[in-house]
Amino acid sequence: MLSKKSIVCFSIWLGFICVCLGHLIFLGIKVQKTNQTQFVLNLSEQTKNQHVELIVSHSDTWEKIVPKNFSFAPYIKTRFNATDENGDLICFGATYDFKLNNTGKDQIKDWQIEIEIPGDLYVNKAWNGSIEFFQNGGKNHDEFLPMPNKFSSIKIDSIQCSDLVFFPLTKGDRIIYHPSLPCNEYPLNVNGTIKPGIIFYSDKTSINFENIKLTYHIKEKITKYQSFWVFLWMIIGATFLLCILIIQTFYKTYYEKIHARDLEIIKQAIETFAGFIDSKDVSTVDHSRRVAQFAKIIAGEIGFNKEEAEKVYYIGLLHDIGKINIPDEILKKPASLNSEEYEIIKEHTTRGAKLLQNFTALDHIAEGALYHHEHYDGTGYPKGLKGEEIPLIGRIIAVADTFDAVSNNRCYSKRLADETIRAELIKNKGKQFDPAIVDAFIKCWDNGKLNEILTAARDCDCKESKAE
Repeated sequence: MLSKKSIVCFSIWLGFICVCLGHLIFLGIKVQKTNQTQFVLNLSEQTKNQHVELIVSHSDTWEKIVPKNFSFAPYIKTRFNATDENGDLICFGATYDFKLNNTGKDQIKDWQIEIEIPGDLYVNKAWNGSIEFFQNGGKNHDEFLPMPNKFSSIKIDSIQCSDLVFFPLTKGDRIIYHPSLPCNEYPLNVNGTIKPGIIFYSDKTSINFENIKLTYHIKEKITKYQSFWVFLWMIIGATFLLCILIIQTFYKTYYEKIHARDLEIIKQAIETFAGFIDSKDVSTVDHSRRVAQFAKIIAGEIGFNKEEAEKVYYIGLLHDIGKINIPDEILKKPASLNSEEYEIIKEHTTRGAKLLQNFTALDHIAEGALYHHEHYDGTGYPKGLKGEEIPLIGRIIAVADTFDAVSNNRCYSKRLADETIRAELIKNKGKQFDPAIVDAFIKCWDNGKLNEILTAARDCDCKESKAE
């Protein structure tokens, strides 16, 4: 089951990823919209914009003589009036180059050049791409790829002179140059240049094209935007951190299970060993367990966290470990102990501390065994410490140990009434016991935190009484 911290972290990650993905999606839509936009460059207004530059140049001119007896001469004469001394028609051929430069940051995906015809002229041919013709205001329409040298399949007005085909155009007609993919005229990469050409014939040495329009689409890449990389790396980084968190959570859960299992093993081992100690005297069965439980409750009441309180429980289990070396005849003696025997019984504190001196897995465990019979006023044993000179664990177990001793039957005494026990605890505040520990214990008692332990202990006493 996921911890609250893991759920919060996952929720934060999910929200963060949604924000980043939302931005990337928005950026992707913007790029897609840009790629679907048709851009236009009108040479009558400018020759360059943020993407491309189009330069129209007149690279070559020559004179063409059409014999006066040529079958189409009368037709040509209606358009061109210049003649030589023999009466033959004179016209001029010219090559016009359309140099297209990709000066932007994006690939030109496709493009075309539309030319409005300014007056009477003929188109002879173009190279690489195809030309789409719109004659007579667009009524006559055809496209040739490549430009033909013969009459075959021509649907628009045309004439043939020698081995050449001419397409007559007049003012207002249009032609559109479409680039060739096999000749790599498109797509046009960044910093790329392409230079298609068209041959025109007219009665002038140069033609003034007033309306030339370039239309194109670009292929903008989302990767050109810095924010794309920023948000992408943020997603990768956040996902990497989430993976680390998942791995850490997995291993934490795994090791917590192992730790819990180990603690249970330690707990059972200590409880079993405490049972060996208590079994030396039938009247003190489960005494160590109850003292440990009372001490744990007191520790929690005075501010110990769960883990610290659990350690107090283990220390409480072994507080009487020194009794294992005390003779049974002294431990089980129903009458009062003489002074010599009392001195021996007092040795269980120092003997217990010595047995636990190498037990370093739990801090203060030896202190629990050594100091639980010290009195707050300095009259206790083995060292006669006073007040807060006594380690806190000793002061906690002192209250828990005394309470369990007087609230259960022993071989040498009967348990006291609850009212009497309460009065004795209050009476001995500042004498035998730390006042703060007594107050915390009585508060737990009043709040019912001891009920389960006391009920189990007294049920056990009843069973033993019936058995007797």
